[in-house]
Amino acid sequence: MASYVFNYDDEKVRVPPPESPIQRVEKRQWQYATHDPIACADLATALGRSCRRGRTITYAELARGVTFRLPSINEGRPYIIDIQNQSRISSRDQNILDDFLCFLSLQSVKGASILASANVIDPFDKKGASNGFFETARLLGYHQADDACLAGRQYASEAEMRNIMFWNKELKKVYAWFAAHPVQS
Repeated sequence: MASYVFNYDDEKVRVPPPESPIQRVEKRQWQYATHDPIACADLATALGRSCRRGRTITYAELARGVTFRLPSINEGRPYIIDIQNQSRISSRDQNILDDFLCFLSLQSVKGASILASANVIDPFDKKGASNGFFETARLLGYHQADDACLAGRQYASEAEMRNIMFWNKELKKVYAWFAAHPVQS
């Protein structure tokens, strides 16, 4: 049985090089993020503000004051995320924000080699990264120890602890980048 070793420079066989994770995410059909550039800019501003302060932000804090106009929600009419008990949002609203945060992280990885969504913490325990952060990191090709840790649970495994260390390292990179790039007045 003959075998063939592919060579990307072989004129007879046109095999494109594999896509990078970033290229795959760039081609993604965004459910929300690209449908409301004003809300996306508002979220980026709130995220940047908290990063410059060196303080994490919850989903509820991120969404506060942002009005969305998304074709698939409320028939495109203005939609404001309902912040329950001053700190929680619904899982649907968290999915909306995760889509925007993944999009913003794609932009921050391409422009500054940082995962800006590292600054948004888990809405349930407020002590660590959200599951959305770990999913975004996975989509963008960042290697992490294990699946995202479960909110509200003690760190039972070494892999979960490595995830927290990965998140902490990314968060420090985000803060360092924002400290080195102050807002120009």
